[in-house]
Amino acid sequence: MYRLTKMILIDGEAKLIEVALMRKIAVGLHFSIKRAEKICDEAIHLVANNNNLNDFINAIKKVDKD
Repeated sequence: MYRLTKMILIDGEAKLIEVALMRKIAVGLHFSIKRAEKICDEAIHLVANNNNLNDFINAIKKVDKD
C-alpha cells in the first residue's frame, strides 16, 4: 500500500482514476469495503507529508481499527 501510494503521488497529485484503482486494490488486500476509502485517504495524506514506512504502517493500522 505504501509503495502504491508513492507511485500514485510521483507526479505530485493523486488523480481520481488512480485513487479509484487504489481503493479497489485496498479491498483486494482485505481491507473492508467500508474502510477502504478512509484508508486510502489516510495513505495519500501520509505519503504526501513524507512519513516513513513505520509511521505509515502504524497510522494505517489505527485507521483500520476505527
